[in-house]
Amino acid sequence: MAHRDKFGRPTFGRKWVRRDEVDAEPRTLPITLPLGLRRSGKMFSIEDGAGRTVAWVDYEDDPSFRAQTRRFTEAEAREIAQMIARLLTDVESEQDASATIALEDLNAEND
Repeated sequence: MAHRDKFGRPTFGRKWVRRDEVDAEPRTLPITLPLGLRRSGKMFSIEDGAGRTVAWVDYEDDPSFRAQTRRFTEAEAREIAQMIARLLTDVESEQDASATIALEDLNAEND
């Protein structure tokens, strides 16, 4: 149920924060390193070490259909997926400073 203000209008977001959440430690990401990039169909998926898909980026080859659907080109989708993988790796490595993570060759095609 949405929160409502004093006039009965719905408010979006949280009106208050629980006291125990203020001082709580930041949660760790539920991903296992190393991350890998896989192309399947017309998308790149980012998978963690346990084989779970963390994120995916769609692309389209046909320029007219790409303009209608506002999808990325294959090169743009690959670059975005690589950036996501690197950012997630950086977040995980900050949480565990002792880990040195080397990403797999993200340019390799895995079908």
